[in-house]
Amino acid sequence: EQSLSVKDLLQALAAHWEFEAEGQYLRIEPTQFHEAGLLKLNCDKALAQLQWRPSLNAMETADFTANWYRNFYRNSGTSMFEYTKAQINAYVKLAHSRGAIWAGT
Repeated sequence: EQSLSVKDLLQALAAHWEFEAEGQYLRIEPTQFHEAGLLKLNCDKALAQLQWRPSLNAMETADFTANWYRNFYRNSGTSMFEYTKAQINAYVKLAHSRGAIWAGT
């Protein structure tokens, strides 16, 4: 139910990567290839068969994603296995607090 432009998504991700200028992450070059005006994930099957609903909004998703990649690339001492498990646990806890049936009690 949420739509972001690529630029908006890049800006949300960049906020976690401490980029100082838009040019550090966004480069627009003319291309001869056609690009779709809108790319969208289709979650119909998950909605119908699992009664799945998103637990994160677009900005929270960008936050989780950017933090994972920042830790992967910048914190060589971090166990990514442990970090990933902690993120999954945080996600499940958040989903539970927002009423996701799959997140248990």
